[in-house]
Amino acid sequence: ILNSANAIDLYQTYLAALNFNADYLKAVASNQAGQEQKNIAMASLLPQIGATAGISENYFNQGSINATYHQPVYTAKFSQVIIDFGKYSTYTKGKYAAQLADLQLINVRQQLMVAVTQSYFDVLYAEDKLLAKKKTKNALEKQMKQANAAFQAGSVTVAEVIVSQPFASV
Repeated sequence: ILNSANAIDLYQTYLAALNFNADYLKAVASNQAGQEQKNIAMASLLPQIGATAGISENYFNQGSINATYHQPVYTAKFSQVIIDFGKYSTYTKGKYAAQLADLQLINVRQQLMVAVTQSYFDVLYAEDKLLAKKKTKNALEKQMKQANAAFQAGSVTVAEVIVSQPFASV
């Protein structure tokens, strides 16, 4: 049986499970990934900017005239979605995926809470059973000693001592 210095209460046990339970930590990581679905879908609705730069080298050769010149090429592109129901639908699905990830995390947290509570009370029950067995054994051993002492004093018969022996082995 644990002494009070090593005792841990149910809340501390639950907090430890939140930090160390692999299934719960997996659910937290899945939740974080699910939260990003909304942001990923939102990206297609935001303005898109692109830029490129390049240089081309041109050779001109006509008759006895040879010329080489460089021509820089720059492009910039900006686009903004005004109405695209497919992209808006994807964004809505992303929002629902984030909400679903939250609900799944809550479900896993509640399952962990139930499992920790069940295990905690199973341990307490086992400790109580062990304590009851020890006390019963001590009481039966005391009864056996009293029966032997009474027999030695001559106040009980050998039969009463023998009757108390099977219970002492419990």
